[in-house]
Order: sequence, then structure tokens, then C-alpha cells
Amino acid sequence: MHNPRPLILATLALLSFGACSRRQTWQFSLAPHNGKARIDMDGVTLIFEGVPLVHPPGGNLGGASGSLVVAGAGTHRIKVTVAGRSFENSYADGVNTMTLESYTLMLRERGAKLQVGTQEFDLAQGKKTITIAKDGTARIKAE
Repeated sequence: MHNPRPLILATLALLSFGACSRRQTWQFSLAPHNGKARIDMDGVTLIFEGVPLVHPPGGNLGGASGSLVVAGAGTHRIKVTVAGRSFENSYADGVNTMTLESYTLMLRERGAKLQVGTQEFDLAQGKKTITIAKDGTARIKAE
């Protein structure tokens, strides 16, 4: 009689791999907030104190929005510009690298970790607002 156990184990391994490689995206928007650039995403809101972004007098600047990849197989790259401020995003090998002006941040572990320079923030316990200071250091904004 044929032993079905190896076939069952192989099937479970393939199903597990498929779940791990499934693409996961977050929606984002880049817009002014109190005169500073703000990137609001599904898992975190980032406020950049060193990147001025304001509505023109008597007008509405609007913003940009889209989706970025935080997990899965493959690569992904986007670039949006609002009032001359460029936000670039690239995803490869499980790491999402975001650049706004001279600031570079990384989302890791399916969006559960945010790295800002040498600082790391845990995003697994719910959405946080993180302020990036002019010197590149970051802090969780008091709610």
C-alpha cells in the first residue's frame, strides 16, 4: 500500500509557501499637514518636520495617493511628487524602502517593523503616528 504522508507534507509545505509569498499592499497618501509633509498609510502615519509642504494661499494643494507593497514575492517601485516634494518607494526581498527628500525609512516583516536610521519601531500592535525630526531621529507622537 502507498504511504500518503509524504504527499500530504509536500502539499502543506506548498500551501505555507504560497501564504508567505502572497503580496500584501498598504494604501498611502502624501499631503500637507500643519505645514509639514505627512504620509498616511494603513499601518503608520509619518510626519516629516524637515519637509515643508503647505497649501498655496487661497488654494488647495491636494496630494498624491496609491498603494505600496509591504510583503510578498517580486519587486515594486513607485514615485509621486507633490509641490516639488518627491516620495519614492521600492520593494524587494521583503523590505520596503521609502525615501522622502533626504529621509530614508524601511518597512520590514510584512509592515510590522519600521526602521528610521538606527531606530526601530514596532507597528504590530496597531497604527502609530511617528514624527521624523529635521535631524532624522524619530519619535512616536503622543496621542
